[in-house]
Amino acid sequence: MNTPPEWLAALADEVAARIQPLEAMGPIGCHYFLTPSGWEITVFPALTEVVGGPYDGQMFGSKFEFDVVSLLSIFTQVTTVRWQSQELSDEDELGAHLSIEGHYHDEPVWVRVPAVSPKRFEAGRQMHVHSGNWQETW
Repeated sequence: MNTPPEWLAALADEVAARIQPLEAMGPIGCHYFLTPSGWEITVFPALTEVVGGPYDGQMFGSKFEFDVVSLLSIFTQVTTVRWQSQELSDEDELGAHLSIEGHYHDEPVWVRVPAVSPKRFEAGRQMHVHSGNWQETW
């Protein structure tokens, strides 16, 4: 993976700041990738894994709202804003997500915020049923 430029962390932080939890939420993850046309950045709340009880091993996402208008204001230029409502195929690991293409401080970027953490990432926290404790795992 390419070493990200310093401004990329600032962008990820600005995106994460617009995720407004509607319940207790685990850590926020970020995945980035440099393409020939610019940086792809995906910011997402972690999944929670149930440990113990009848739902042991099941995972669920966090409920949140996202301030889209506020996010648009951080771009120097926005070329595309899209919402994908469902997973398109088994290979589509993002499923439902917000997608914004444009420029951040004159750098070409494609920012995505999925409704649920991408499939490749393990749960970022655990809910221990018998103790009632929550534990962040990343």
